[in-house]
Amino acid sequence: IGRQPNNANASVVLMDLKKGIYTAKVTGKNSATGGSIVAINQVVTTTEKPHLRNISTNGALQSNGMTAGFILTDPGRYAILAEGANGLDPILELTGQFVENGQIQNLPTQTSDDWNPAIGTELQQIIGRQPNAATAGALILDLKPGIYNAKITGKNGATGSGIIAVTQTRPATP
Repeated sequence: IGRQPNNANASVVLMDLKKGIYTAKVTGKNSATGGSIVAINQVVTTTEKPHLRNISTNGALQSNGMTAGFILTDPGRYAILAEGANGLDPILELTGQFVENGQIQNLPTQTSDDWNPAIGTELQQIIGRQPNAATAGALILDLKPGIYNAKITGKNGATGSGIIAVTQTRPATP
């Protein structure tokens, strides 16, 4: 990854992964709470180009929300879904930066409070189901390679549990 962990408390796992579904779970030592980062990096270059179809995170939403950052190396059509648990009404906000014509461009902020049923058919094709509730936030966007942040907050400052999922509908064409 090109650097050492930023402190002695960081955990690192180096392993070969085959195609499949994986879960990384982070818990605080002695039940401590706070923020954490899970990063997945391709260390060894193979002849096969890697393709990450979906990445998601779930966790506790405090009054300041929860953010999932992701880096896209391929352009494509992506679904970004935010769902709440136990009646939490999530609001989804997507921001990002990408390079176009040698210049850094900012993605205009995209938001979704309650997902739009007009995208229901495409959303069903991408993620294989409808959102769990009408209050879920969902966006379907053509995104360029870049650095993005999806943030979920509870409506009216509500707290609870939430999920942010990013799914690519199709690999980029060469």
